[in-house]
Amino acid sequence: MKNPSLSYVDLRWLPKALPTFRWALWHKLVGFALIVALPVAVFAYVAILNNAEEARRQIDNANVATARAFASDIDHFIATIKVLLTVVAKAPEVRTAGSESTSEYLASVLSLHPYLKDIYATRFDGSTFASASEFMDKVNPDSQRYLQKALFTGEPAISGRLTAPRSKEPEILVAVPIKDSSGRGAGVVAATISLKEFWKNVPRMRSVGENTFIVVDSGGFVLVPPEISASKEEVNLRNLDVVQSALAGHTGIASYQSPWDNQSRLGAYTPLREAPFAIVVNQAEPDIYETSRTILLQGLMLFTLVTAVALLLAVFLARRLSEPLQQLAAKMRAVSQGELYQRMGATTRDKDLQALFTSFDSMAASLESRVAEIHRARQEIANTVSQLRQLQSRNRKVTENTRKSLANDLHDSVMPMITGALYEAETARQYLLVDYTAAQDKIAELRKLLDQVYTEIRQVVFDLRPPTLDKLGLVAALRLYLESYEHTTGIQARLVAPPILSRLNEAVEITTYRIVQEALNNVRKHSGASRVSVILRLLPGTLRLMVQDNGDGFDVAETREHQDGHIGLMSMTERARDIGGWVTVESHRGRGTRIAVELPLEGAEIPMEC
Repeated sequence: MKNPSLSYVDLRWLPKALPTFRWALWHKLVGFALIVALPVAVFAYVAILNNAEEARRQIDNANVATARAFASDIDHFIATIKVLLTVVAKAPEVRTAGSESTSEYLASVLSLHPYLKDIYATRFDGSTFASASEFMDKVNPDSQRYLQKALFTGEPAISGRLTAPRSKEPEILVAVPIKDSSGRGAGVVAATISLKEFWKNVPRMRSVGENTFIVVDSGGFVLVPPEISASKEEVNLRNLDVVQSALAGHTGIASYQSPWDNQSRLGAYTPLREAPFAIVVNQAEPDIYETSRTILLQGLMLFTLVTAVALLLAVFLARRLSEPLQQLAAKMRAVSQGELYQRMGATTRDKDLQALFTSFDSMAASLESRVAEIHRARQEIANTVSQLRQLQSRNRKVTENTRKSLANDLHDSVMPMITGALYEAETARQYLLVDYTAAQDKIAELRKLLDQVYTEIRQVVFDLRPPTLDKLGLVAALRLYLESYEHTTGIQARLVAPPILSRLNEAVEITTYRIVQEALNNVRKHSGASRVSVILRLLPGTLRLMVQDNGDGFDVAETREHQDGHIGLMSMTERARDIGGWVTVESHRGRGTRIAVELPLEGAEIPMEC
C-alpha cells in the first residue's frame, strides 16, 4: 500500500538538478594520460621499494654470514686447544703426577704452542703440582670454579674473561680433566690464553673492514678486540638483546643501542659451539641503509618531476589539438546521423589538420555518392526478389529454397563488402583523430570496397536464377555459365561431365549450380588462377562435384579461423548440408585449391552408361 503522505511528491525535477558531466576531447586525452601514467607510477614505486628491501636483505644476510664465518674460525681455534690439552692430560708424564718431569713436559708443550700463556696441572684437591712457568703458586683464584667444573663433569671447560694475577692482563682459561686408569677424575690440565694472542690467532677476525666485531662471554664482558676488552672493562653487555639471543643459541640480526656512544647499531649475532660466547658483527645503522634510502628518494623525486612535466605537456598539446578536432568530431557526428552533405570547408595553418579536413570532405562526398548507389542497388534487388517470388509462388518448397539461395548470395557477396565498408568507414573516422595518413589509406580502401559492392550487386542481380537450368538441365546450364565466366574473367574454364545425363532432382540441380557459382566466384576474387575445371560424376545414389584450380592456394585452417575469410566456404557447406550432402576443401599455398562435393540424388534416374 502506498504512503499517502508521499503521493504528492514530484521527483521529475531530480534528473535536471543533478550535474551533467560532458568531457571535452582534451579532457579525455589528459584522462588517458593519467590512466596510463598512474599504473606505471605505482609499478615504479613498488619496484623501487622492492629493490630497496632486497638490498637491505642482502646486507643483512651478508652480515649474518660474516658472523657465522668468524664463529667457525673461533670454534676451530678453541677446539684445537681442547684437543691439545686432552692429549697432554693423557700423557704418562702428567698422569704419574711427577712434579719435575711433568713441568718439563708442560714447558716443552708450551714452547711448541707460543699462543698459550701458561700450562699447569692440578691435583684432585685443587693444588698445583706442575707448571710450564716458574710462577706455580700464582694461579688465578677465579679459575678454581672452571677447574672444578672440568674435574667433576669430566668434560673440557672454558672460562669467561679473567684477569692475570701478575700482569693484570685479560685472559681466558681452558681446562681438561686428568683421568686415572679407572676413568675417574684425578686432576686437571689447564691452559691460559692472553686475549691479545687469542685475537692474533684468528686471522679473519682482524679483517672485518668497516664493521665492528666483538666477542662477549657469558657474563657479558667483551673478550675481543683486546682494545675494547682492556679499555672498557666496566661495560657489561649482558642485557643487550643481541647478546642474550646469541647466548641462548640463536642466530640473526637486530638493531640495538650502543652502550658506548648511544648510537643505533645493526648487529648480526651468532653463538659459538665450543664456548659459551656470543659473536656480534655490528655497524652504525644509518650508515648501512643511507645509500639505498638516498637512491630511493632521488628516484622518486625524479620520477615525480618527469611525470608532472609530462602531464603538463599533455594538457598543453591536448588543448591545442582539441579545438579543430572538436569541429571535425561534430561534423562526423552529423555524417553518422545521416547528414552526408556535411563538409568541413575550413582552412588551417597546420598541414596535417588541413590534410585531415580535406580527406574528410573527400570521404563524405564519396560516401554520399556510394550510399546513393547502394540505395539504388538495394531497390533493384528488392524489385528482383519480388519478381522471383511471384514467379515461384506455385511451389512453396521451391519458393523457400530460392529465398534461402538469394539470402545466401547476398550474404556471401554483398554483405561482407558492406560490412567491410562500414568497418573501414568507422576505422577512418577513428584514425582522423590520431593518424591522418592512415585515415587517407582507409578512405581509399573504402572506395575500393564500395566499387566492389556495386559490381557484386550487379552480378547477383544477373545470377539470381539461370533460366537454362530449368530448360536445358544442369550440364547445359553449367556449360553456358562457364563460357560466360571465361569470357568475363579471362580464366580458362573447362567442364567435364557425362555425355548423357538425365534431369535430376530440382534441389540437387539448383544446389549444384549455386555451389559452382560460389566456387568460381571465389576463384575469380581470391585465387589468381589461370585455369579452373568443373567435374561432374554420377555414382550410385550420389552426384559428385569437383572444382579445381591452379591458383595460389591458401591455408584452410587459418582461413576458417577468421570470420571474414570463409563466408564463401560456409555458404557452399550450408547449401550441400541442406539436402544431405557435404563439402571437402583441400588447398595448399602455391598448389591450388580443390573443392569436392557429394549430394544425394534422392531417387533420381541414373543412366546405365554412367
